[in-house]
Amino acid sequence: MALFSFLSNMPHLTNMDLFRVADGFLHLFAPLLVILLVLRIRHSRWIKTATPVTPGCSTAAHEHSQAKKATPDTTQHKSTERAEQAKDWLVQQAPVKFVDGAWLGHVHKITTPFAFRSVTKHAWQVLSEELGDGDPDKHHVTLYRKLLESIRRPLPSGHSAEFVQASEWKRACENHGIWESAVAQLAISLFPNEFLPEILGFNMHYEQVRLDTMQVAHELTHYGIDPYYFLIHISIDNADSGHTAMASHAVAQYLDILRAIEGEAAVRQAWKRIQVGHVLSQTLGCYSCSSTARRLGPESLQVLPSALGTQVLGIFKTKASVSRGIHYRSRARIGPYALPEWLEETMRIEANELDLLRALSRAKPWVVAGDSKKSLLVRELSWGGRMFGAFTKNEVTTICQWVDALKPESDSLLYWKFTQRQPVTSREAVAELKDPASHHPYVPAGNTASILDTFNSYMMTNMCQGIDLSAWDALKKHPSLNTISCHRLPDIIALWFAHISLLENTINTPSRTVDPVHLSILRLLRAQAGFGIESDIVAGMDEVRRDFCTSLVDIGLELTQKLSRIAISAKPQTLKQVFLLVASHGQGRESFQFANDMLQWSARPSANLGFLLGLALAFVEFKHAVGRAPNLLSLKSRLLLEAIVARERRCLEECARELQRTDDALYKDLLRGNHLAISILPNCI
Repeated sequence: MALFSFLSNMPHLTNMDLFRVADGFLHLFAPLLVILLVLRIRHSRWIKTATPVTPGCSTAAHEHSQAKKATPDTTQHKSTERAEQAKDWLVQQAPVKFVDGAWLGHVHKITTPFAFRSVTKHAWQVLSEELGDGDPDKHHVTLYRKLLESIRRPLPSGHSAEFVQASEWKRACENHGIWESAVAQLAISLFPNEFLPEILGFNMHYEQVRLDTMQVAHELTHYGIDPYYFLIHISIDNADSGHTAMASHAVAQYLDILRAIEGEAAVRQAWKRIQVGHVLSQTLGCYSCSSTARRLGPESLQVLPSALGTQVLGIFKTKASVSRGIHYRSRARIGPYALPEWLEETMRIEANELDLLRALSRAKPWVVAGDSKKSLLVRELSWGGRMFGAFTKNEVTTICQWVDALKPESDSLLYWKFTQRQPVTSREAVAELKDPASHHPYVPAGNTASILDTFNSYMMTNMCQGIDLSAWDALKKHPSLNTISCHRLPDIIALWFAHISLLENTINTPSRTVDPVHLSILRLLRAQAGFGIESDIVAGMDEVRRDFCTSLVDIGLELTQKLSRIAISAKPQTLKQVFLLVASHGQGRESFQFANDMLQWSARPSANLGFLLGLALAFVEFKHAVGRAPNLLSLKSRLLLEAIVARERRCLEECARELQRTDDALYKDLLRGNHLAISILPNCI
């Protein structure tokens, strides 16, 4: 009764303390299953993302009970076979493990509305901890790769063509759901401003500690496989101070902020969208793995079937018990298996009884959802069909009613209907993506100049001498920027906000972030965002509760208040508004062009990595100059900025030395980018 009372009050969301005082956040998720029943979307193509149990592991107890009856050789053979199945399962999980956390890869960008940056910061912290906070030994992708190496089943880097083409994926039908889940985690991250509530809901479900993860950790030990990767996810995702708590806090904080800005109606709609994200995570991607290593096809939510569905299940179960031998040569397929396979006794015992019903509901032409007259199954059971007489009139009527009740509905239309949002036309959506100051992701136009073109053009226009592209000392020879002019404050503000974008897109795909350069960049981004200094222990909820979390964006907003004729009520809320503000106060053409160029170049982090690092190095001096300027920043902000810049410089110098040691081409790009920035900046400030 408490559950339904909670559900009945949820649309109003009048007491968000429910998030904070619930005895375990899992209590919050039960109403979502009820909502799904109401929406009747259990027949959709969504399938579970929960980590499936390793093949063979679910029968460990049964094997143990049978061990006394088996000979030693038989027992050893079975144990070895199960261990190999467990290793196969670990390999098949790699696509989703190599992108773990990717759904948060784009949430905390310079284009994030400023009002929600505290929310996205806490969400992004989860990703940072998944990536070890810049510590290679704690990086979760590295941990999984070490696990695969320990079982002598190594794989190429997850973002490489070799990984996609690996021979392990030849049995594509067996891990299609894993790939679907991995791609979906990458895809949902791409539009963080458009789908922030859905991403927060996805994160809220995915970061739960689940029983199957604990079961896998236990059973891997049984097969002599190191379970540490799964053990660390059990501990770091805890609901008190770990990722479960952080994810729920982000949702509660988001709804509180939204209520203050837009009111209760907006909160109710946002809560529906959070539910959608939660459901997406809950139902996405994985094929179940039974104890015989069978994949029984896509599963929808583990909810009770309708009354008709229960009756149909009963009919099929009774027929299966007497028809196994009759259909042993049948080639008919229902979902991933032939009819004889569905009728096997072991399949009926070991599979979830809803698997056949789910597969059949999507098995055209056997079942045409919503139209029994067009369904081949019904025609075969009727007069003239090959199974006429095998089912009674009442049984056929029940099956027809079940088919007619399926009522197919477009997944996309279901989303818009449930969330009460209005679809956006493709033309409108594409138009929004062309402005790097207002939307993420930014889609460059075909004629956008590359950073190398800009560098070469600048060198020719200004007839600059060639620069030393061979020595680290070249970075230290340029003079520091002189003190800035407060009369150029609009230019300074534009460049301040734009330069924050330079490296933030390099940390989007977890498998790309395991090398020393990207780990240093991760620590740099943490400094820019106001995170505490990294330590040997994850911060968890300590970071959420920490005072003095000033970021570069906060300091930039302080600078905007120094512009004349700016009322407090006119404080910019987005990057686009910042640019409009400085334009109205006399921003110069060169700073305008440079700011927009930086936003565009940052949209191609892999192609421009060296240049972007060089630009970022030059902006260390720029920030020193801003900090030294009188009357621009408060004493507190100057001290905090000094600490941020010190961390940035340390990380960037690590990157420069690593590139100098390992990648001459990228190192030369770094020097070019640095030279370009230190040549342009004095003309702008």
